[in-house]
Amino acid sequence: MLTPASDGLCRALPCETRPRKRRKPLITRILIAVAAVAVGATTVIAQQDAIAARKALMKATGGQTAVGSKMVKGDDPFDLAKAKAVFAT
Repeated sequence: MLTPASDGLCRALPCETRPRKRRKPLITRILIAVAAVAVGATTVIAQQDAIAARKALMKATGGQTAVGSKMVKGDDPFDLAKAKAVFAT
């Protein structure tokens, strides 16, 4: 009597002697892809917020530097409240 393993049909039919290949389920692959996209999107959003925050900080610093330099040059009279605001910024 011929068995699938002995007559060469092992490729066409499942055999008990050949180990089965385990494939990752499709849902696992989808979840990994979604997680990768989420991490990438979060990184991009975080970088955009950092750039906007840095631009706002630089504008505030530049404005306060102008106020301080006018007081140092003598163009504007010394004001303690403005000086404290310059150093706080």
